[in-house]
Amino acid sequence: MAIITLNNNSLSSVTALPAAIVTGKVINYYAKENTNSVSVSGSTTTIVQSPNITPASTSSKFVITATTNWSSTNPNGAIFMYRELSGYNDLSPVQSRNGNFGSTGLVKDLDENPGNNYTMETWSQTFFDSPSTTSQLNYTLRISAGSGETVYINRVNADANYKAVSTISILELDSWQM
Repeated sequence: MAIITLNNNSLSSVTALPAAIVTGKVINYYAKENTNSVSVSGSTTTIVQSPNITPASTSSKFVITATTNWSSTNPNGAIFMYRELSGYNDLSPVQSRNGNFGSTGLVKDLDENPGNNYTMETWSQTFFDSPSTTSQLNYTLRISAGSGETVYINRVNADANYKAVSTISILELDSWQM
C-alpha cells in the first residue's frame, strides 16, 4: 500500500487543515425514503417528508437533497418543496442560494417533460435553508397533478412492476460560507 504524504508528512501526522479551507461541522443527518407507488389525479399529495427535526440552534443551516421518480402520458402538474413549521398550516418555500422559489414553492413544472407510458423521469435538487428557529420542522416534497391528469410516483405509467424510490436527505450544519 502506498503511503500518502502532505508536505512531506504522512496523513496520520496532519492535525489541522489549512486556513483557506472552509470548515463547518455536520451536527445531524436526517433521511427518509418512500418506496410506495402512488398515482395522483387532480390533487396534491406528499411524496416524501423528512423526519421531525429540531434545529440545534437558530443559526443552524440545512442542506436538503430531494429526489423523486415520476411518469405520466400527459404531464400537467408540478413538484413543490416546503419547510413546514406547524404542519400544513405554515408552509414556507425552502431557499435557493440566492433567495427562494417564490411564494408557491414550485421547483419543477412537469409540463416541461414529454409523457411516455414506459419511461420514468427522475428529478433531484439540492436546497440550502436557514430557518432561524429551534422549533420543530419538516421538509416536505409534494406533487400536484392538474385537473383530469394523473401523475405516477415511483413507477412507470403503463406497468406498476417498474418501481423506484423517492428520498430526502438533510445535513444540519453549524455554519457555512458561500
